[in-house]
Amino acid sequence: MTKEEWNKLEGMIPKERLSQLEEKYKGEKEEVLQFLSKVKLVKPRFGNSYWTIDTNATELAVLKNRMRRGY
Repeated sequence: MTKEEWNKLEGMIPKERLSQLEEKYKGEKEEVLQFLSKVKLVKPRFGNSYWTIDTNATELAVLKNRMRRGY
C-alpha cells in the first residue's frame, strides 16, 4: 500500500495542504470578524430591537458573491 493510499484511508492530508488550508482559514476568519464588527444592535425607545449593517451595497454584494463562489 502506498503512502497516498494509506493517507486516504486514514483521512490524512499532506502537511503542505494543511498549511494552505490554515492560511485560507485565517484569512477568512479575519474577513468575517471585520464584517461582524460592522453589525450593530439598535434599541429604539419604542418597538423591537433590530440589527443594522454599517456597509454599502457594493461591499455587501462583493462579499455575497465571494461566499457563493466558495472563495
